[in-house]
Amino acid sequence: MKIASTIRRFLPGTAFVIEIRQGEIRQHSSQKIPSPFLSTLKDKLESEAIESGAIYGVRQSNNITLAFSKEIPKNMRQPLLNTWHIHKQKFR
Repeated sequence: MKIASTIRRFLPGTAFVIEIRQGEIRQHSSQKIPSPFLSTLKDKLESEAIESGAIYGVRQSNNITLAFSKEIPKNMRQPLLNTWHIHKQKFR
């Protein structure tokens, strides 16, 4: 997982990477990721007992959407996308 997220970080169009290792969040971004989004992410990780994975901020046109590693359960993705949609304007 670490190698994949490291490679993804350098791909064109990747705005940021959030790595989850041993339940802890590590951000890789030149800009500050909105703290309300990170707070929601932390709560979801704790409630679902997620220990590892990655979330990628991917540029599409004038927007940034999220992509998820396979370790992030599908039932957790849509709530995170909804939260990101609310807070993404703060990431510019």
